Amino acid sequence: MILHERYCIRNLYRCKECDKVIEKKDKKEHDLEFHTPVPCVHCIQLQQKNKMDEHLKICSKKPKECPYCEVEFKPEKFDGHITICGSKTTLCPKCEKYIQRKDWDVHQTLPCKPMEKAEPSVNKVVFSSNKLEQDRVQSKMSSNRRL
Repeated sequence: MILHERYCIRNLYRCKECDKVIEKKDKKEHDLEFHTPVPCVHCIQLQQKNKMDEHLKICSKKPKECPYCEVEFKPEKFDGHITICGSKTTLCPKCEKYIQRKDWDVHQTLPCKPMEKAEPSVNKVVFSSNKLEQDRVQSKMSSNRRL
């Protein structure tokens, strides 16, 4: 057992950064591979290589993905984009209403009924620059209502 301890003391090294036991001859290589500071691709803050994954999970400059269009945006542009993108509408195939993307999930949980096909309305709004034409259409619509 004493021989084993002497071998370990003479040839092995416990890294103070990560607590791994490595051979003394590999110390420089280990430090370069795991403990060299490298800049974050998003915020340029220096992190040790072995801790970069942890940093990337919490990096404040990491791009965020829009839940509506699945495109990534820098944090400073994300809120503006989400407001615009969430306000865009999608046609519901059931009720044939246009629903904003931000309200789509809630709309899907509600009882969505197909729209009934309406009869052509006699109360159509007519826009005309000619006053006589407007009066004629109005009187025609009034006479149709009496029938």
